[in-house]
Amino acid sequence: MAIVMSVNAGSSSLKFQVYEMPEEKVLAKGLVERIGLNDGVFSITVDGQKYTTTCDIPDHEAAVRMLVDALLEHHVVNSLDDIKAVGHRIVHGGEFYSDSVEASADAVEKVEECIPLHRCTTRQVL
Repeated sequence: MAIVMSVNAGSSSLKFQVYEMPEEKVLAKGLVERIGLNDGVFSITVDGQKYTTTCDIPDHEAAVRMLVDALLEHHVVNSLDDIKAVGHRIVHGGEFYSDSVEASADAVEKVEECIPLHRCTTRQVL
C-alpha cells in the first residue's frame, strides 16, 4: 500500500484528495476556500464524515499547514512519511507538457516559462 496525494492550488483555494494506491481508494478529500481572507473555510471528508472550520487563513502556507494537521488528526496518515507522492495540477503546460511528468528542476523551469501564457489567458477572460 502507498498513500499519494493530489492537490490543486488556485489563487484563493486549495483542493486535495488522498488515495490509497494501487486500489485508488479515496482516504480523504477536501477544500480550503477563501485563502487570504478572515473568513476562510477548511473542509475535509474522511470515512464519509465531513468536518468544516471557518477561520482566518492568511495564505497558502497556512492552508497547507491546516491540511497536514487534519490528515494527522483524523489518522489518514500517521506521519508525513506515509505520503509517498504528491501530484499538483498545472493549468497550462504550453508546448512542453500535455501529460503528467515527474517534478524536476527542468520541469519547474519549463512551467515557469508558461507563466506569460496564463497571464494572457487570464486577461482575455477578464
